[in-house]
Amino acid sequence: MKYETPEEYSELLKIKIESFGKTYEQGILVDIFLYFEYLMNSNQFEEISKFLFSLNMEHVSPQVIISTIRSSSAAKNKIPKWDEYVNNSKVWLSSNPLTVKHLLRGIL
Repeated sequence: MKYETPEEYSELLKIKIESFGKTYEQGILVDIFLYFEYLMNSNQFEEISKFLFSLNMEHVSPQVIISTIRSSSAAKNKIPKWDEYVNNSKVWLSSNPLTVKHLLRGIL
């Protein structure tokens, strides 16, 4: 299916992510990676930031949160408020049984 705008795809991807909830779904990680890759290649770094901050961390799995960080880290210096998103993620993930250090190993 072709999407007319990144915003359109972003909304659909967000719905898909939140519909899985805390369930880990590997296919969604590929979708996130491909979406971010497209936006980075198009220099649409603001769209990545909008997407990151539109996710409700209470409704997604830790793997999805980590995937968003990993998939966007290559352009972290160009994505507005990327550090703020990572810090918010650390706080949220610290309530997870896995440690933040373990989950974010190799990224920061």
